[in-house]
Amino acid sequence: MAIRDGMEDLIKRVRSLTGAENNEYSVDVDSYWTDQHIQDVLDANSRFLVDAALEWEMQTIGGGTAAYYTCLSGWRDFEEAASGTARWIVRDATGAQQGTANYTADYRSGRLTFTSDQGGTAYYLTAYTYDVHAAAADVWLQRMSHFSQWYDFTADGQNLSRSQAWEHARLMEERMRAKAGANVSSRAGGDLRVAQFVRRDING
Repeated sequence: MAIRDGMEDLIKRVRSLTGAENNEYSVDVDSYWTDQHIQDVLDANSRFLVDAALEWEMQTIGGGTAAYYTCLSGWRDFEEAASGTARWIVRDATGAQQGTANYTADYRSGRLTFTSDQGGTAYYLTAYTYDVHAAAADVWLQRMSHFSQWYDFTADGQNLSRSQAWEHARLMEERMRAKAGANVSSRAGGDLRVAQFVRRDING
């Protein structure tokens, strides 16, 4: 199965956070990690937004006139419009579609910049947003499962500590999990990070 056209950048980012490569190992007849495997993990860490209101960033141009070119979603890390309107579409209050010829989308930040002043017109976004760090943590977790079968051994006077791969994967899974929720952004500027907090100072 081919990956969706709008997922290429997101897949590359997960690879950069995990070091996952093609043909790293095999499970039955499946060779990991293909782009499809990573897309599946991303899909498991996605959220579908329906008619989410976009908020304008007002600009002041010559003579103090207010202009409206740029608007923001409260989310980031979106699947791109190349995947089709079932996965990315912008509509106005009447339900009319605004095509990508009318604006430039920064899918990573959730920012849309229109080619002309929109006068504060209400727009709504229906799209998929992805928790890239949570997906990366899941990839590390799966790699831990595979690395758990590795063991240290000595051969021809060489000591091979393959178990270090498992410990490295464990630490990276924790770090990525701590960053989970970064696809939620504050509309007031800056980032609002939402992540799972796991206490390690208690039992049970």
